Amino acid sequence: MLGNLKNIFSKPNEILDSSPNKLVLEKAVSSLLIEAAMADGEFSDIEKKHIKSVLYDLFSFNDELIEDLIEETEQVVKKSSQLYGFSKTLRDSMEYQERLEIIQMMWEITYADGKLDDFEASLIRRASGLLYIDDIDCGTARKNAISHLGLDID
Repeated sequence: MLGNLKNIFSKPNEILDSSPNKLVLEKAVSSLLIEAAMADGEFSDIEKKHIKSVLYDLFSFNDELIEDLIEETEQVVKKSSQLYGFSKTLRDSMEYQERLEIIQMMWEITYADGKLDDFEASLIRRASGLLYIDDIDCGTARKNAISHLGLDID
């Protein structure tokens, strides 16, 4: 699943550079994942651990850089609702399949704690629309996320 996305991200040492043009895609992905995790009003340890794992696999950053990225984007998410801005960045820079993979990651983050909150589901559906992802594909991504996590949800 991450193969195509990994090719997009290739500048791990630039995370500490705070200029607005650096790591735009990485920050947008991280922000959407954190938005999904925080949609129910909590950012649980298990959700944070899952986000770290996804970001590590996707970006191949070291632990310190992942922590910095999560900390920075968590603050951005807490301060404002920029779902449109994050999604526009990804929509303008990624192919459909890559955006669909981001939606699947969002589903995985929300299901990381074994349950789905209505606010989480609503946020992902909104993000899916903003990323121009078809409803059927969004539903398939949800099923794939559940399967990937090994959950038994009907």
